[in-house]
Amino acid sequence: MIFYKRIVVSIVTLLTVSFFTIGGCDIDFGTGDGSSGSSDPETIEGTVINVIPTADIEGIAVDVTDPDNQTNISSDVTSASGFFKVTGSFIGIPTIQFFDQSDQSLGLINVTVYDDSRIQLGNIRLENGVVILDDSTIITFEGNIAQDGNNCVDNVGTITVETLDRDTDVILQISTFTDVLDKDNDSISCQSFFVGDRIETRGILLLGNTVDAFRIQFQ
Repeated sequence: MIFYKRIVVSIVTLLTVSFFTIGGCDIDFGTGDGSSGSSDPETIEGTVINVIPTADIEGIAVDVTDPDNQTNISSDVTSASGFFKVTGSFIGIPTIQFFDQSDQSLGLINVTVYDDSRIQLGNIRLENGVVILDDSTIITFEGNIAQDGNNCVDNVGTITVETLDRDTDVILQISTFTDVLDKDNDSISCQSFFVGDRIETRGILLLGNTVDAFRIQFQ
């Protein structure tokens, strides 16, 4: 049934694109300036390294369901190395579900996704219907410094940013191990950031909309 739905969605998408192309219209998916949200898609990627009961890591279907529209499913299929990358619109806490080539579920998980973010799940084991993440979940995203959001001194402390859709405040944990950079990749003090400044963050996604930042960079 899931495979059939994927075919239907693909056909509808192809017909929609063909309609605009034949009609001479330019399709503008938008670039987004981040002031009130971004039209850029989100991505979730990872690598399936083992399946129990034994199954090939290649050809596993990975479905990501839009939390606001359960009929909107973005999909990919694992490569020979087990790698997948799903691109679509699924801000919030989407469900990621894995299926074998017989369309049987191998397990599912949920993960927090921010506007225009890249989620890297790392190595994944699918064992008896349970999804096991061997690595910390890495997130890369942009946001704007929130009002009174900079509580960082000498590159230690926290910074609160609003996601591009202004829907979520994310607390960035800053330590002496965090690279704090300007646009030219030169090291700067976190005290150089002010309310409304756009920064890109890469770090470990924690519970409660908190990110342990590896790097924050002025945009």
